[in-house]
Amino acid sequence: MSEKNYIGKGKVVGSFGNIKIGIKPEELVKFANDKGYINIIVQKMKEKDRYGNEYTVFIDDWKPTGQTQGSTQSSGKQTQTAVEEDLPF
Repeated sequence: MSEKNYIGKGKVVGSFGNIKIGIKPEELVKFANDKGYINIIVQKMKEKDRYGNEYTVFIDDWKPTGQTQGSTQSSGKQTQTAVEEDLPF
């Protein structure tokens, strides 16, 4: 994964565990993908910052490698068959 693009911070508010996060729209819009989506990750920080924020928000820049799940599943079946053929009983 490349360098993280931090876009906001947040803290727990109220008595129901809700997390309030502040994000500047102009910071967020530039990370939209070709379908218009922006994938983000909200992560709990090790310590609160000086403003009481407990969470940080950054862009999820993960991209699939192009391998489909169907090909992964079929290769798993081939491996299992090869192991079964090696069994002595």
